[in-house]
Parts: sequence; C-alpha cells; structure tokens
Amino acid sequence: MYELLILGVLRGRDMSGYKLGLVLEGSLVPRREISNGVLYPLINRLAAQGYIEITEKHDGPRNKK
Repeated sequence: MYELLILGVLRGRDMSGYKLGLVLEGSLVPRREISNGVLYPLINRLAAQGYIEITEKHDGPRNKK
C-alpha cells in the first residue's frame, strides 16, 4: 500500500526521505504516523527494483538521500 503512495508522491518531484515521510503522514486518513523503520526499507526496496533513484546531497551536518 505505501509503495504506491511513495511512487505517487515522488512522481511529482524529488524530495528527501524526511520530507517524504511528512507528506505521506499528512495524506493518510485517518492520520497515521509512518516510522523510519517502515519508510526507509520501502524506499530502498523501490530503488533496488528500479522504480526510484536515490541520490545523496552533502550539505550541512547530515546527508540527505
């Protein structure tokens, strides 16, 4: 279920995993919190299957994917 939501959101634009989590939480009804332990494995699985591409941005103390 979350895979389709992730692909739908990313179809419109690129965003970091953190921002993606916020957008997904805001779009789910009733409101649900998506933990990083669920979100990032889904992102990695979609990247391994070739549906999305992960890029790293090195600005600031933390890296963004």
